[in-house]
Amino acid sequence: MLLVMKRSFIIALLLVICSFSASAQFDLQTRWSFMKGAQHPTIQLNYNGEDNLGETYIRTVFDLNYRDDIHIIEAPSVAFLNFERELLFWKKAEKWNRLSIHIGYQGGLVRDGNIKNAFSAGLTYKLLDTEKSRLDLKVMYKYAINTVQKVPMQISSRFYFIDPFNVEGLKLEGYADCMWQDHIVDYTAKMEKMTYPRTSHFSFVIAPQVWYNVGQFIGAKQLNVGGEVRLSLDYGRIYGFYCLPSAGIKWEF
Repeated sequence: MLLVMKRSFIIALLLVICSFSASAQFDLQTRWSFMKGAQHPTIQLNYNGEDNLGETYIRTVFDLNYRDDIHIIEAPSVAFLNFERELLFWKKAEKWNRLSIHIGYQGGLVRDGNIKNAFSAGLTYKLLDTEKSRLDLKVMYKYAINTVQKVPMQISSRFYFIDPFNVEGLKLEGYADCMWQDHIVDYTAKMEKMTYPRTSHFSFVIAPQVWYNVGQFIGAKQLNVGGEVRLSLDYGRIYGFYCLPSAGIKWEF
């Protein structure tokens, strides 16, 4: 099974290399997180492109919170990559063009540890798909290396709404993930080290972002201000419910 997943990932990489097109969208975000014990900058780069074979989505995140003895940030504390490829070989079939084949990868590094390489394959269905709105549902088989998985699957969603409530320049976007894989949670929501770490079998995260295009008023339509509110349950190394708000700017290329 591992060999099959590795082959799928290699195929996905080849497909994404061929998928960059003039219609691709890049954006670079810099945000500051406000929660006590987690005040740090985050850099996030997103890519979203479409070609004749389907869609490609890439999210890279760097939390800059590795500090030296005098509390100066000297390196990222988290480096994370999420890659998704939606394959749609039947675009002309109107009854089925909301359904696509999903293949993906997640992995990264965290301070004092890592985010295990995970490969996924499944189906994606677009519940909503218009020029200014998108909502999908992904159901995937997921294989995480050297990880106990009582339920080897993941359910995810991505969404965006452009100019909601008829407010020109406003955009709501984000993602949600439900994951079943064993992981250690050893920090409280107050970012205090737990005396007795626990093993969690499930995690959930939803990260809606709201952006407003202030650049439209100064001749720089690429500039947006806004932020994210990440709500999670046993996500990463944090036990229980956790809310992490952040605010910053986004530049669209």
